[in-house]
Amino acid sequence: MPPSGAPRPASLRLLALLMLLPAAALAAADASGAPAAPAAPASPGLLEPQPVPSDNYGESFTFLADLQDGTYVWTQLSFTHLGPGSHHGVCRALVVRGGAASAQPAWTPSERVSKGQWGYDAAARALRVGPCSATEGEHPAVRMAFGDGTLELTFAQGFHPFTPPGATLSQGAARYRAEVLLPWSPVQVRLARKGLPEERLAGSGYVDHSHSTFPPAKLAQAWVRFRAPGTAPHPLLVGREAQDGGYGPVYFWSDGSGAQALTRFALRREGTRAATRWTAEFGDAAATPWRLRSTGFVYRSAPVEDLGLMGALVRPLVGSPVTYTHRAVLERAGAPPVSGLLEVTLEE
Repeated sequence: MPPSGAPRPASLRLLALLMLLPAAALAAADASGAPAAPAAPASPGLLEPQPVPSDNYGESFTFLADLQDGTYVWTQLSFTHLGPGSHHGVCRALVVRGGAASAQPAWTPSERVSKGQWGYDAAARALRVGPCSATEGEHPAVRMAFGDGTLELTFAQGFHPFTPPGATLSQGAARYRAEVLLPWSPVQVRLARKGLPEERLAGSGYVDHSHSTFPPAKLAQAWVRFRAPGTAPHPLLVGREAQDGGYGPVYFWSDGSGAQALTRFALRREGTRAATRWTAEFGDAAATPWRLRSTGFVYRSAPVEDLGLMGALVRPLVGSPVTYTHRAVLERAGAPPVSGLLEVTLEE
């Protein structure tokens, strides 16, 4: 049942609509940084959802790819009790083309299914969500079939999961935990859009998993996430600013050196919407040796804003999260700059 004070059925229908929008923020997305990844592929069960009775339950498996032609691909299989009923499953994708195809509009397909239309097959090590699926194994893959096209990502390396320090949060009965399933890997992408030639593209990818019972509006004021799956040493830099102004988790991870816990970050903004530019400095009370600088706009996701006046019905429960994705550079004194992808999620 909805908690006391929850929106009435009309707004619950809007919550269901929100689950169809490609917003990483609504899934309370990720965490990064940990001891060096183990040498052997992970055991089965990493893609098995773990639903809990909480009305705020939300869980997601996120797969992304940064391709050689400049195309950005974000896909997610998620599960939630938000909306009428419970045990909803959602598969969704975002494809922003680069290079010669950059004039194409972003593709944002999605499919929402009810209980019984999704599940995990332990023998096959496969997760199914309606017309979408993801598999573990030596070459993990995610496959999505929508009415206007299909999308497949196949990773060259098996999962190497780790949970970074500080990536488990609690407040009262609410819990949040995150793990990186694959910090980087070569990836092959097959893209078949209706009315367009099928394409096979190559690049680098990343996979993570999160599980939350926090009310979405209370999890964070802001998240900053940097990933560089295509550039050694494949650094991950993540920071969360809590609603009370505190910080945590905040950490840096790179291949071969493991995690370093940090204590704070400062995020600065210039411009608005597609003209926004970001800088962020990460460190501790003594110094901020890591500096992120955005270099190119990729996409802005604002699902509650897109609902217009109806968004006021769901804003008290989910907030009004906006996620900016940019190409960016990570800079540190004495080290070469590293190019990657920057996500900034905050309220607007």
